Amino acid sequence: MDRKEVEKLADRYMYLSPGQAVRENHISPGCMGSSKSLQITRDDHGIFIYCHRCNEHAYVFSPGFSIALTKNSVTNVRPTTHDSPTNSVRLPQDYTPRVSQFDGEALRYLRDLEFDEDLVKEYSIGYSPSLRRLVYPLFNNNGLSVYQTRRLFHDDPRPKWITYNNTNNPIYAFLEGKRTDIVTITEDINSAIKLTSYTSTYPLLSSNITKSKLVYLMNLFKKYIIWLDNDNNQVLQNVRQLKNKLELLGSTVEIITIHADPKNIPYDNLDMFMDSVIGVIDGTRTTETTN
Repeated sequence: MDRKEVEKLADRYMYLSPGQAVRENHISPGCMGSSKSLQITRDDHGIFIYCHRCNEHAYVFSPGFSIALTKNSVTNVRPTTHDSPTNSVRLPQDYTPRVSQFDGEALRYLRDLEFDEDLVKEYSIGYSPSLRRLVYPLFNNNGLSVYQTRRLFHDDPRPKWITYNNTNNPIYAFLEGKRTDIVTITEDINSAIKLTSYTSTYPLLSSNITKSKLVYLMNLFKKYIIWLDNDNNQVLQNVRQLKNKLELLGSTVEIITIHADPKNIPYDNLDMFMDSVIGVIDGTRTTETTN
């Protein structure tokens, strides 16, 4: 099917709920389709287009969840007062995306990451004074679906990251970066945000990649950089298995083996390093530069 026409159809029907379908006439030189032979269906991952007459089909993937969608959604979210997972996820009542209202420790943490005010605003990173934690909201087309909070203080006994989720579905937190044909798989949101200066990114929000997330990525990309926890032997084993699966399907995969999270590496050093890694992916450099 003509790609431009496919994308127009996908944009037109992106509002559909998962499982919902509509019919249209299939206007194509190679199809003598009857009226309404073209079916457009929305699922959790995107739009599936199929002609029941000529069997032409196409799929347009779109993130089920996206940090970037916070730009238009965060001001419309009704907050709540408590810090516990609920059936209806709401941001903390005192959540604020205004950097001027952040605690000094939150500002120091973001400064250490080299996240300037523009980047904080772009991803609607917020702060909750009552929780004393940074807040990272994730939205889908229906509004807030999940958010994470990040520990800032040593006397906070709670886990470093806490995820608040009102769905059992996988969280597809895809971020579009400078290179849209390459995706870097990371563990956490901060690393993913930092690496968008070089490639698109996909934070797992954990150390494991599920089958559904793998299928999602396999249909979007052919070039991968995997940068997970290199201090964990089990994670390294899982990463190598993932690399083998992707390469069997014709993908190009580069594993980062240095013992450092991307979020903790200064941009000046990342610039040179990521240039080398991308060179390996593109076939212009050797793998020795990425170890």
